[in-house]
Amino acid sequence: GGEALPHGYTLSDDFRGPDLDIKWGFPAQSAEGRYSFGNGGLHLKGSGTNIAECIPMVMPCTHAAYEYVAEMTVPPGLTGGATVFYEPRAYAAIGLTGELIRPYIGYSRDINYPLPYQGSHVFFRMVFQNDLVRMFFSPDGSNWTKIPSTGEVSGLHRNSMGTWCAMRPGIFARSEEHTSELQSRQYLVC
Repeated sequence: GGEALPHGYTLSDDFRGPDLDIKWGFPAQSAEGRYSFGNGGLHLKGSGTNIAECIPMVMPCTHAAYEYVAEMTVPPGLTGGATVFYEPRAYAAIGLTGELIRPYIGYSRDINYPLPYQGSHVFFRMVFQNDLVRMFFSPDGSNWTKIPSTGEVSGLHRNSMGTWCAMRPGIFARSEEHTSELQSRQYLVC
């Protein structure tokens, strides 16, 4: 005989600060020094030389299917992108490096489908459904280009990987110099 109420847990974030929302975290790593707020968005510090080393900022997600969009500006010397992340050895991701959009799947290896891209401002869309990750990019958030490959992630679970994780949406910044920052505004819809 009760009334259904909204849960109050927002799935969108404009990253205006001053604090990082409790829904965000860095798996197995402290968030200290990894991010700051300014100029209307989040600045995510680049670290590591690959996605496994940079440890993306992720949101816990218990849904078996979701879609999200991340808008970001990626400065020179940094790779910034979006990921569906299980753990450092297992993920599907898409990133912008210089003038190339590049997909990544699995064990820190690049897929050989780099695509040319003009500019440093980009939108990424990740669609996770039926253990498949479809990746898209856009210069304006309206006209999307699909990456030719699709990430098949059905084997990324506790029985094969040995860790209690989930396929979580996230963003990442990696840099060989370990000093660049990624300015990002992310909107998540499950």
